[in-house]
Amino acid sequence: MEASGVKRFTGQGIEKTNDVLRRIYHLKSNKHDVCKDGLLTVKRMDDLQDRERRPRSYTRKNERYWNEEIKEDRRKGKRLSVISKETNQLDVDNLTDEQFGDKLKQLKCKSRIKCPKKPSQLLKDRIYAEENSIGDISIVLTHINDFG
Repeated sequence: MEASGVKRFTGQGIEKTNDVLRRIYHLKSNKHDVCKDGLLTVKRMDDLQDRERRPRSYTRKNERYWNEEIKEDRRKGKRLSVISKETNQLDVDNLTDEQFGDKLKQLKCKSRIKCPKKPSQLLKDRIYAEENSIGDISIVLTHINDFG
């Protein structure tokens, strides 16, 4: 005997039902019948499964804005600054220890970092900050995650 009214087992539907029931159970207080509400919700989900939502009708009231002004506004907006690489830029990775120390002293950078990668990054950031007139706060903020 084959039952025609029983829905075939699918794991995804059961998981969805369990999630809905769990949510309802935790949202409701003891004054309500949770099982009844859960069963009603599952039945409502099954009934509404085949229906689709109609798209909202929308008419553009200001055609000039959408065709012209929005493009102009976006063009005027802030752009990301591009860091230009200069040809005379200092090659930090190929400096000797003495040159490295002198450059750090010249930039008034006091650091006692033992890892060789971190001081070179610190020096690069320091040089960038000096060239672009950025204060020390930006350097501190960029190195909090690196060293802390």
